[in-house]
Amino acid sequence: MNTLRVKNEVKKSTLIKIPFWERKTRGSKDADKKIMHGNTNDKIIGYNKSYPLLLSPSFIKICSLGTMIAWSSALLLGIIIGQFDQTGPNNDLAGFNPLLDYVSNLGSFEFTPIPIAFNFSMMLTCLFSIPVSVYTRKMFNEEKNVFWKIFASCLSIFLIIGFTTLFFAGFVNLDVSEILNVLTNTSSFIDYHSIFSNLSFAFLGGSSILLTVLYLFPGNYLFLSTEVRFPILSKILLIINTCILTPLFVIFMASSPGAKCSDRFWIYLPFWKWAPMWEWLTVLSLTVTIFWLCIKLLKPLNRELQLGK
Repeated sequence: MNTLRVKNEVKKSTLIKIPFWERKTRGSKDADKKIMHGNTNDKIIGYNKSYPLLLSPSFIKICSLGTMIAWSSALLLGIIIGQFDQTGPNNDLAGFNPLLDYVSNLGSFEFTPIPIAFNFSMMLTCLFSIPVSVYTRKMFNEEKNVFWKIFASCLSIFLIIGFTTLFFAGFVNLDVSEILNVLTNTSSFIDYHSIFSNLSFAFLGGSSILLTVLYLFPGNYLFLSTEVRFPILSKILLIINTCILTPLFVIFMASSPGAKCSDRFWIYLPFWKWAPMWEWLTVLSLTVTIFWLCIKLLKPLNRELQLGK
């Protein structure tokens, strides 16, 4: 009896969990655990319970949820608060209209009574998003294909730069940008806020395309770890959003004159030349992509938390 008990304890001690993306049989529930007989110190690729705090699955899960909550709050609260804006100087209309007002107007006293609500929520979104951006590269640590590793590194770098510049776009808002122009006497040729916002658009737009390529092509960790079966319809919608709509909105936004409300551009410009409208559509398209990434990461994060118990 004692011998049998010892054998059972040895077998249980060698029952080592491995991440579900390392399974040989995709979709098999029994493959979540693997029995290794012999040396219990054998290395299991991809599974490590000692995570740095900022890259632990529990923290990344909080950041993923925080990104979606903070950015949704920024847009919704910003628009709601903007409706209380009174008619101001320079032909500023009362309220806030996404067809006529730029997204950046939500962060200025000229267009909304409490701009800090939008600016703070946007900066908080970026703080949540940067650890998620780093984690997307960490998922490929054990990837053997050098091409996918480089691709994942590019995706992570683009996301980090995009969210960092977006953070500074919220910090250096329209009001702060005007103060810097006065202090540096550069109001005639430099718009600090526009520099950061344009960089964030460029890098987040590029990261959405890189993310699509990584996810649609099978064989890499992002494809294997986020979904076992990926519907064709979801693939088509993802391609339409990231590879067609986002670039199209950016092109229309860039080709439209940068008219302001004070110019009353809606009187003499056709609607396809309204830059604020295209900017909002670009923001919504990028929002769909970022939220898609955060939602897709929840599944491997939950599984990794279960396997790490």
